[in-house]
Amino acid sequence: MKANIILAALLLTTRCVYGADVKEGIYEYNITSPTSVTLAKVDMEWGKDTTKLEVPATVTVRNHVLDVTGIGQTAFQSLLVDSIILPPSVTTIGGWAFEGCQKLTYVNLPATLEEIPQGCFSGCTKLSKIALPGGIGKIGYEAFSGCNGLTNLELPELLREVGTDAFKRCKNLERVVFNGPLDKIWLDAFVGCTKLKEVVFKGAIENLNGFAGCTSLEKVVLPEGLQTIESGVFKGCTNLKEITIPQSVREMGQSVFDGCSSLKEVVLPAAMPYMRFWLFQNCSSLERLTIGEGLISIASGTLSGCRSLRRIVVRCQQPPTYNDTTFPQEILDMFEQAELVVPTDCKSAYQQADFWKNFKHISEQDMGTCYHNMLLHVGEGGAVSYGQWTVGQEGGCMLVPYGEKATFTIEPDEDHAPGYVEVRYANHGSHYYTDKVTDNRFTIDAMAENGELYVRFVDALVDVDIVQTEQGVVTLSVAKNHALRYQVLADEGWRVNSLTFNGEDITDQIQDGTYIDTPVLREKSTIRIAYEQEGTGVQTVDDSKVRVLGSDGGIVVDRALEGQTVSVYTLDGRLVRSVVISHVQQMIPLTAGQIYIVKVAEKTIKIRL
Repeated sequence: MKANIILAALLLTTRCVYGADVKEGIYEYNITSPTSVTLAKVDMEWGKDTTKLEVPATVTVRNHVLDVTGIGQTAFQSLLVDSIILPPSVTTIGGWAFEGCQKLTYVNLPATLEEIPQGCFSGCTKLSKIALPGGIGKIGYEAFSGCNGLTNLELPELLREVGTDAFKRCKNLERVVFNGPLDKIWLDAFVGCTKLKEVVFKGAIENLNGFAGCTSLEKVVLPEGLQTIESGVFKGCTNLKEITIPQSVREMGQSVFDGCSSLKEVVLPAAMPYMRFWLFQNCSSLERLTIGEGLISIASGTLSGCRSLRRIVVRCQQPPTYNDTTFPQEILDMFEQAELVVPTDCKSAYQQADFWKNFKHISEQDMGTCYHNMLLHVGEGGAVSYGQWTVGQEGGCMLVPYGEKATFTIEPDEDHAPGYVEVRYANHGSHYYTDKVTDNRFTIDAMAENGELYVRFVDALVDVDIVQTEQGVVTLSVAKNHALRYQVLADEGWRVNSLTFNGEDITDQIQDGTYIDTPVLREKSTIRIAYEQEGTGVQTVDDSKVRVLGSDGGIVVDRALEGQTVSVYTLDGRLVRSVVISHVQQMIPLTAGQIYIVKVAEKTIKIRL
């Protein structure tokens, strides 16, 4: 409390004098805590040329020494300074902090930094070298945009994200090395880096974007583990001659190679189902194209302008659909001159399929193991795996060997369980596997064609044992991370002696007509209820012959003794009906389409209507 009072006093006395919290020399600071300040502004005369600025590590305010721990937004913006030395105490830098410092050639970045924020060095045209601390995990939007002095970048191992336009128009940048795995390179991250020749990935990356217009880029080897190549990634890379696409890629956007006029050969990954619009548009030197066995369809304009294409290898058992119905001259020439290679015993299918039937030269080749493509639609709460593939909520596809059964594994997280499972085929309808999941696995028959798998998850269940005197055990399944609401109702002539939840006595929570709530359930629990007769002795009822039957509109309780109580619960423990038997066959109305727990004397029955 004393520290807060001191801080308030500092703010009050300094703001009135300076307009900032603190000013020492040319540096203005804002107080951010009782022990620290952020550099807010450098008060230099506009246009004044300075060789070096060295930010002090501390500032003294009313006999209190405060550490300089931050650099505020636009703090050095547009200053004419050659180098800036920051103290090691700095842990954060605000957006656009050094923007437009056109003479700046050097800044030391403290080791504790974790992010280069948006616009931080944008327009620092003479910045020729930057040593990024090893803890940097993100480079923000336009962070180094227009830094024409940069020629070589070694990016740290912990870097996970490169923002939109982060290195936009760094016109002299020639080489970039990513030293660790990445989550994503965003749109246009390196757009217009016209001298960029080499990009090295030393770790995996999940999502790739950002190299459009890199006209000097000649060769790219993409890392295994990459899943998505976004639209237009290499659009206009006119000097790109060679690219290696890993088999892990499942999705490629539109116009990925549009205008890559030097590209000669491409091998597409096996698990990619779609060739999107204009994928290879104006790839005028493309001679050889291999299409993976999982391809389903080819969008309009995909091969437009590919006038040199002379060999197409299609590994698909079923001919992919091609969405264009009219063809430009280069496609008509391809029909006449190019060789189409298809799997053994598939030539006839291609000769009858739209688009493919126009090829004059079709040959067969043993492609090894042939596959069908299974597209996956996976709900929140887990993933599905098969062989080398694992697909989560983002969706994707897997290749299943032709003519073989396939066993999939459902991998729910700790709060979910497998629920709805369905496989759909275009020509063979839907097949449901929800009831065939055993130990989180299910097996499909040999796929007749490409298919789609839908998996949805449900809340994991926690069992609650309800142990009652003279009445056995009722086990209810309650959704994990939910609470159970219940009532304790004694039969006529009886009363509750004790009630415990996981060994804790909660008898005092019982009140007539009210519900009792358990804590949130994360593991198996036990509710124990002990009854005692309001007279002497304990009544025992033999109900071994009692039956519960489903019927239209409800259930029928058969052979119960008159005066017995029938209690009906939902799966999560809510009491739906409590009925005293008055007939040999007692009808109890219930809503259809649900599962109920029916308890009558010592018998507990689970029934679905």
